[in-house]
Amino acid sequence: MNLPRTATYVLKNDTLVVYVLVCCICSLVSLYLYFVSASIHHVVMRTEIEHKIGALHSELSALETDLMMVQHKVSAEIATLSGYVEPKGKVFINRGTESLVLGERQEP
Repeated sequence: MNLPRTATYVLKNDTLVVYVLVCCICSLVSLYLYFVSASIHHVVMRTEIEHKIGALHSELSALETDLMMVQHKVSAEIATLSGYVEPKGKVFINRGTESLVLGERQEP
């Protein structure tokens, strides 16, 4: 009886192959952990910056409100220095029959 021959290859440096594979796996795991921690760090930094931006927008709004109030005071003070006074009785135009405004233009 003739049995089929099978070829078996024996690696002479099989321990070297194992060490290379272990080093590759360790380096891949290290890179994975580095990138995960870097992405978490970037997310935390982004949320902190967004909170700072919100606080700065609030501060800017408060400063703009103060600016408008000061500008209103300045313009009122300048008007009183020029001799202008706030009107006491305001006159509104009424479009009724007793109005001062004519509905149609009349030739003189």
